[in-house]
Amino acid sequence: MESIVWAFESGNETTLSAIGNDKPLVVDFWNMRCTKCPSALSKLDALASRTNRVTFAACALALDPVDTHTHVGELIDEYPNLRHYYMQFEAKEALKRALNFQSLPFAVVFDVYGKIVWTGDPTKGNEFDAIVASYCGMPDVRDDL
Repeated sequence: MESIVWAFESGNETTLSAIGNDKPLVVDFWNMRCTKCPSALSKLDALASRTNRVTFAACALALDPVDTHTHVGELIDEYPNLRHYYMQFEAKEALKRALNFQSLPFAVVFDVYGKIVWTGDPTKGNEFDAIVASYCGMPDVRDDL
């Protein structure tokens, strides 16, 4: 995972550990064609507004070799509490293989060391809410969702 190239909306490259910044990290992966992705982004943005103990990020996945960062710029104002990143096509394919995911929305919760503690659709069921509530130190998160 550390070798996969991430980029800020500005185009500067970064790494997974730099994104987490020694905190638990929740990343939601999305693309412009996903009809359920806005719900997941809204949910994470609401959670991110409630704590600074966890880094919440949204990562746009390129659907083709065209620069995706323009799509990221369109959503920065809509989801201001998320850190925004994008991945080019090759990095997206490497990520899909590394995490074994096939559909979006898809979120990953990492511990402070970059270890994956949960993966899946953050809009389905209560499992994501429970992980964020207990693992990320937000015990009342389920009351508000």
